[in-house]
Amino acid sequence: TRPTLKQLYTKQGDTSLLDYAHSVLKQGRVSSVLASVLRTEIMRIYHDETLADRAVQYLHGAQYVSSVDHHGVLSHPAFIQAHIAQAVANKKNGYDSVLVFSSASISLDNHTFPRGVSFHDDDGEVKLPLFSSREKQGSVCGMRAPEPRALQKVLEGLAWKLPAQCAAAYARAFDDARHTKNLSDFCTRVNETVFRAFPRMQDTSLIMIPHEQISAGIIATSLEIQSYIFNEGFLDAYDMSFRNVTGAHNDDGTHGTFLFWYIEDTKRMRVYRDGTFLRNESGMFRIAYEQTTIVPLLDSGILIPCLAFSYALIGAEGVTLGGGFNQIDYLDTIYSADGKTRDAVGVARPLYGTADHMGGDMMYASVQKDDARFPATFLDLLAHVDASEETAFFDTLDTVTLRDAIDGVIPDAYFTDTGIHIDTYDTPIIL
Repeated sequence: TRPTLKQLYTKQGDTSLLDYAHSVLKQGRVSSVLASVLRTEIMRIYHDETLADRAVQYLHGAQYVSSVDHHGVLSHPAFIQAHIAQAVANKKNGYDSVLVFSSASISLDNHTFPRGVSFHDDDGEVKLPLFSSREKQGSVCGMRAPEPRALQKVLEGLAWKLPAQCAAAYARAFDDARHTKNLSDFCTRVNETVFRAFPRMQDTSLIMIPHEQISAGIIATSLEIQSYIFNEGFLDAYDMSFRNVTGAHNDDGTHGTFLFWYIEDTKRMRVYRDGTFLRNESGMFRIAYEQTTIVPLLDSGILIPCLAFSYALIGAEGVTLGGGFNQIDYLDTIYSADGKTRDAVGVARPLYGTADHMGGDMMYASVQKDDARFPATFLDLLAHVDASEETAFFDTLDTVTLRDAIDGVIPDAYFTDTGIHIDTYDTPIIL
């Protein structure tokens, strides 16, 4: 069941998608800690003060970040179509940035295909991988950057299958990211470059940074957070308050992880609590839960905050996070668990960001191929929204409703007392 989605669908379903994207702006607050961490990450990845200034200005002004996407090269329809709509709303409000705190602890075989790029031709879906199938169990946050030969093969596939502007855009992006060492930074740089290739987005920066890196930065730099999470009673309080919360740990340790994921040989490994120590399943990795031990491991990427802990830390900085179908229901549960943890250790509760805004899991454009219709990926949009289609595409965004966009992912999601009734639905924009 998704009670928050039902309420959103019922009360705001007739709102235009652009009005809905506009409504979330300036609804939160932003701490100086979060702004500083964001600036530090952008400078580390881009070495571009202008880009960092624009992003921090947007963060302070809009007070909103999408948290719906999986970290990878732009592709999945339910994410990228939402980013484009948000970019249009932001531009109308004078902002030239879109911020996304994506999830990088996913494996390369995730259904959103972070292992490469995808699009559709006359034969259906085409996937061009950046990594071999032998590496698909690795996690995005633990992977090296793609090899030059893999990049060349992707460019050859794009040149063979799609209009010339697609291969040209990705060639520029791959060249821009050529000095990155890991997949996470590679995707961040590539996405900013290829997004500018989309019509009317030449002056808009899509900055996608994993939320795990942002929350790790908060831990490393915030004295207030350090005094909270390294408090003597924190482990017991967190253990009880976050148990069975989405993105945390469960009763018997069979799902989720305790506070962090441990990265070993590119794969994420579950972490268990062992008194005042943290360990992996085999016990070969065992460390004291102390600031002097944890912070360096976060800096090196050996430990990454789990989803629940990460969102709790970011949400406590006041920014509104825009999630998907599930997140808009479980995010408030995460904030509640964090509040209980703070109560138990005698730390004041912060004013958390808004928890019920949808930043993705919505779609309004599809590609027609003979009798079949496919959700439009970023490459589909880049290939088909040309000069002849551009005006119609963006004009339609003013009339697409939130219900239309939700139905594009959950077709005709009629909410009843017994659940959600699914039927078929035609997206408003058919390319």
